[in-house]
Amino acid sequence: MQPNSLDTPLSFSDLSLDEHLLMALRQLGFEQPTPTQMQAIPPALEHKDLLVSAETGSGKTAAFLLPTLHHLLAIPASHTGTRALVLAPTRELARQIFQQCRQLCEFSDLQAGLITGGDDFKQQQKTIRKNPDIIIATPGRLLELLDQDLPDLDGLEVLVLDEAD
Repeated sequence: MQPNSLDTPLSFSDLSLDEHLLMALRQLGFEQPTPTQMQAIPPALEHKDLLVSAETGSGKTAAFLLPTLHHLLAIPASHTGTRALVLAPTRELARQIFQQCRQLCEFSDLQAGLITGGDDFKQQQKTIRKNPDIIIATPGRLLELLDQDLPDLDGLEVLVLDEAD
């Protein structure tokens, strides 16, 4: 999808994102979407599958988090399990995504959980039992928890594979 000068959003509010997200973006000092975000967010808001490839620093993380969080805010939960899962290949990347997710969720009731190898397993079990709306995880630790029937992913609505290459 190539935006043209007539349909290119001038600000995040032009994307019709939930007001809670717009408040967080304003607090973070973000007013205008990056070119990557302008191309990715509108189709993601229409629930289309995307494959996004862009340089580091292009805003890819917000390009998938914003529509995911908007979806979770716009559509009431039909169950108590996790609704969105973001898989990242390393714990460092997962922590970065988690931090940005927490910043974007600040003015909402959405809860995020971080699940990575090398962190306290029992604490992560507690995190999962709280049924966060969104889980950011590394695959290895998530598989360990799935072996214990945690987390409940039966109602998963959104799956993001970050750095899937």
